[in-house]
Amino acid sequence: MNGPQIARIAPLVVAALLLTGCSGGGGTPATGSAPTASSSPASSPPAVSAGSVSKEGVCGLVPIATVNSTLGRSYASSKEVSIDQVIAGAAYCDYTPASGSGEFEIQVVPGDPADATQTLNDAAGGVLMPITGVGDSAMYASSFPELVVVYGDTTIAVGQSTSAAGASEITLDQLKKLADAVHSAK
Repeated sequence: MNGPQIARIAPLVVAALLLTGCSGGGGTPATGSAPTASSSPASSPPAVSAGSVSKEGVCGLVPIATVNSTLGRSYASSKEVSIDQVIAGAAYCDYTPASGSGEFEIQVVPGDPADATQTLNDAAGGVLMPITGVGDSAMYASSFPELVVVYGDTTIAVGQSTSAAGASEITLDQLKKLADAVHSAK
């Protein structure tokens, strides 16, 4: 991996590490290998306690087929991750292609949007810039890409954590459509 590739994925990796509370407690340790494709999408446990995101979790809100059709990708598996210990009620879903390279994440944070957007922007190195045209307010970084949108008291972040070689860029319009789909499903 070269310098520009590392610079591109570093903020989302930092955000994922920050938001997953990697300092300990409750999670499964990372193994360094990509998740394998699941033969049963219903096998994912709920992301967080009832009422905070949904009883199906983030992966239940946004099935792989919806992500694939919106982004023009072919993700093969999804993995629910609770980040409740870092931001109360928060969770995310990690979507991974069969190759294991080129992950995409959707995060849902109910509660105080100012805290959530500040935490997400800090984790991204402060590079998210305000934009208009989606939700009540939104911030975007084209370098990863990542979009953070506030809808009432819920913050939704959609973004690419790593990019597969040769993959087409994910556009702001695609991210807006996906954020709206998450909001509509909630």
